[in-house]
Amino acid sequence: MKQEDMALLRDECSDGNDRACHTLERLCEDGRDDACQYTPT
Repeated sequence: MKQEDMALLRDECSDGNDRACHTLERLCEDGRDDACQYTPT
């Protein structure tokens, strides 16, 4: 996944898109540290 895709997911998640948030969480669990910083707390 490219950085632009990560930014798009982050924007979607912050807009209330639960699916985007879950995708970021899964990427984080898969070891993508760049996704972890975007997951909601």
